[in-house]
Amino acid sequence: MKYKLLFIIMIVILAELCSAVSIDKTQPTEKIIKRMNELMNDLSNQGYNINRINDAILEAETALDKKNSTLFYEKVDEVQNLINLVYQLNARLKEIRSELDYYEKLNFSTNELNSLYSLLKQAEFEFDLGNYEQAELYLEDISGKFKKNSEHILNSLINELTEIGTLAELNDLKINKIIEFRDKLNSAKEDFDFSQFYALKNEFMLFTESFYYIININNHSLEAKKLEIPDKRFQDMLFESVFYFEQSQYSKVKDISENSGEIFETALKLKQDFPLIENEIIDLKSQKEDMSEIEYKYSQSKDEFEKANFEKSDELLDSVKNSIDEIKAKSLLFGAINREKLSFNIKEFIKKNWIAIGLLMVFIYIFFRFFYTRVMVIILKNKLNELTIKKSNLIELIKKLQERYYVKKTISKNSYEISLDAYQKKLIRITREIPLIKNRLSKLIRDKKKKN
Repeated sequence: MKYKLLFIIMIVILAELCSAVSIDKTQPTEKIIKRMNELMNDLSNQGYNINRINDAILEAETALDKKNSTLFYEKVDEVQNLINLVYQLNARLKEIRSELDYYEKLNFSTNELNSLYSLLKQAEFEFDLGNYEQAELYLEDISGKFKKNSEHILNSLINELTEIGTLAELNDLKINKIIEFRDKLNSAKEDFDFSQFYALKNEFMLFTESFYYIININNHSLEAKKLEIPDKRFQDMLFESVFYFEQSQYSKVKDISENSGEIFETALKLKQDFPLIENEIIDLKSQKEDMSEIEYKYSQSKDEFEKANFEKSDELLDSVKNSIDEIKAKSLLFGAINREKLSFNIKEFIKKNWIAIGLLMVFIYIFFRFFYTRVMVIILKNKLNELTIKKSNLIELIKKLQERYYVKKTISKNSYEISLDAYQKKLIRITREIPLIKNRLSKLIRDKKKKN
């Protein structure tokens, strides 16, 4: 709508301009020639190239001297057309430069923008030389390339948005923003409103990133249910993130997602720690330790967990762990035996079972002598194969990430740099580890051949 309005205004201005620079051919020939010279001088004072117009006026005067009225009026028409063309082309050059400057602010692809600026400079150069037809061809080339590129990216965004809509349905997420955004993109496509399109394109990066943050929160909720972790907190965060997403407050969606991840890690750790702590309490109770206070705190921790107050639960469980550690520190092996008794028992055990211990030592020696190298070769080969596959997968992930950023332009620069840095660090670590394993493997194989 914005560009349609600008187009209508521009047509009105050009119409008024053309009437202001028109030549009335019903006037006497002397007045016509005077009018043409006035218009030419106006153009000259504005800094335009008037060579072709001047030549046409001279040819009109020559035709008049030769009393060739047909040629005279043909040249008058030529002068009129050239003057109109100068004003029209000048208006188009300014309009396109203004558009390109606007798209530069919208982070239009740098390479494509440089290419369009280059064509514009050529058009301006030809215009200054008076080669108006050539300048017009350059402007048409700019419009064609810009439209083609914009439509290609627009279709790509619409397709990706359709995939996002499908993913939302699969996750039972009702998000009106997806439909609203798709309607805006389709409207921009139908109206050829590329200023609106590029504004949406920039927002689309944040839109897509935030949508996957919502998916991340939803995954935490689903995983919590599967692991029998209370999911109320995650459901609340999911509702809140969708609300902010609908309001285009994408930074808040990101904050909620990060918080969701931290809370899920805490809840998962608690779920894993509870049975371990419970077993330790039972062991200590069997050794006649007073565990009443610890059991009370443990019970409180589990109650807070069931209420989804994971941070409070974690705090209480840490207190339980510290209390258990204090009890353990008071005696060796949970207070069951002291060091002297342990020393005595070990001596007695060795005296009674020295033959069996000796045979075990011989067996261990034989095993390491004959099987250690073979086992290590197998382990190292498996490790090498695993690292090679990981390296290949990381390279593929980096390629896909680069495609999303440079080609599809669906992720922000910040997200791209964070993901790329994480992948590269893993890749560097694996790349360093592979040669070390290869060297160790080669050495073992050489030693094995020597023994054989």
